[in-house]
Amino acid sequence: MSKDLLSAITAETLNMFSAGADLAKDATTTGYTTGTGLTGYSLKKPAVQIVPFLSGFRQRLGRVDAAQGSKRANWRAVTKVNAGSVAPSAAFGSAGTVLQTSEQDFSAAYKLLTFGDTVFKDAETFAKGFDSIRARSSTNTLLKLMEAEDIMLLGGQSFALAQPSAPTLVPATTGGTIGAVNVGVAVAARTLEGYYYNNGTTPFQTAASTPATTGSLTGTTNKIVASMSAAIPGAVVYDWYVGSAGGTLYYYTSTTTTVVTITSVPTVAQTPNYTVTPLMLAPALTAPASDTSGDVNSPDGFIATLTGNFQANSGGVLVPSGTGNATGATIIDNKGNGLTGINGTCAEIDALLFQLWWNARISPSVIMLNAIDHANVSNKIINSGGAYTIFRPDQLSERQKAIGGSFVATYMNKAVNGQPIALDSQPWMVQGTIAAMSERVPYPNSDINEVCEVETLEDYNHYEYGVSRGTGTTGGPRYDYDVRCNEAFKNYAPVAHGILQNVANA
Repeated sequence: MSKDLLSAITAETLNMFSAGADLAKDATTTGYTTGTGLTGYSLKKPAVQIVPFLSGFRQRLGRVDAAQGSKRANWRAVTKVNAGSVAPSAAFGSAGTVLQTSEQDFSAAYKLLTFGDTVFKDAETFAKGFDSIRARSSTNTLLKLMEAEDIMLLGGQSFALAQPSAPTLVPATTGGTIGAVNVGVAVAARTLEGYYYNNGTTPFQTAASTPATTGSLTGTTNKIVASMSAAIPGAVVYDWYVGSAGGTLYYYTSTTTTVVTITSVPTVAQTPNYTVTPLMLAPALTAPASDTSGDVNSPDGFIATLTGNFQANSGGVLVPSGTGNATGATIIDNKGNGLTGINGTCAEIDALLFQLWWNARISPSVIMLNAIDHANVSNKIINSGGAYTIFRPDQLSERQKAIGGSFVATYMNKAVNGQPIALDSQPWMVQGTIAAMSERVPYPNSDINEVCEVETLEDYNHYEYGVSRGTGTTGGPRYDYDVRCNEAFKNYAPVAHGILQNVANA
């Protein structure tokens, strides 16, 4: 056998191995048939990837580099001129009243966001000629970090939510399977961060409310409508716990409003209905006794900067305390009701915009909402007869082809001379919470380029750890690394934004 022929056979054999051919199969056949195993293995290179990486809110924000190292980003704002609301009228010959000016200090802590991954050298070798798994791993880690950063910048919260109060219970004798028992019901709340992430295995969740009880019911077909008197500022989901009064209360369901209908009394924790609450992580299985709703390692994102109470501590640094709302932002509780379409408008969004105008004399540039809420807004407006489309007379092809579905992409602000506002479906906004954001402020001498921005001590970086030798199947050569960033979310004008919360999908 010639050396060239031997080389060709060897190369063919190696190629068959790399393509995944089954060379361990032995067969003796008459002639060459499909059963001999001498068939190729068609494999597209490289591996396809069908994982979405979405970060729409992050892409709306300005991104600046911090001028120097610090634990917090700090700024100072003039919040009011003529704080005493003194009239300008005066008698002739009189001097003008000296104006009172209000000033407030703000700060935002820098927080670390990071994900890591490991690529074993042997795995990289097996993928040779097919896929560059180190490059894929590094890119995917960066994209996943950006996606997680998007959630944190929108709904991260370092301080605790307020604990819910005991709900009100209204029993009905039909519509359920609850028998003659005394039912106890409690409720806990979570932030947007807590909707998507846990602290290890611990949910970011408030302590449950004091349980409310129905008293002894009669019959076998009872149901209960439970409701809270008001939404918790900053909460986007409510976890309901049900059981026999005085006994263990088990997780029943989660809602994005403060109202729930209970048709049975569980004896074990129920599985979350992910059709109603997609991507939501499960909360505690029984009513939580302690508060874990705040994430001390999280940046305070957009929602937190509107719903927190920024008060000076003994050191003069403003920190979120988690009680009340002193930011000046417009927060409206929709009381668990749906949206209302009237004459081509949405009454609840109009109320938010009018309140923003009265509070801050501003029209937001974008209304961010979940896709379900966006569809509801579109349907309410269109069904009330106020949205229309005009085609040019020469667009015959468009007139001949009917298109199903209507979508409202822009909203006219009646409070500000019909100023247009973009409606933007955000992938991580939870149904039931609608946010209005002003990306610019039209105030004279504001010195604000971006109302909301990310200030980075360290922007995205790939850090590879040194290789060390270990024992066992994980001790061999491998590439361990982190992708990380160190940043603060800065909201220069909370008063320029608003939230409509507790909106039912109806």
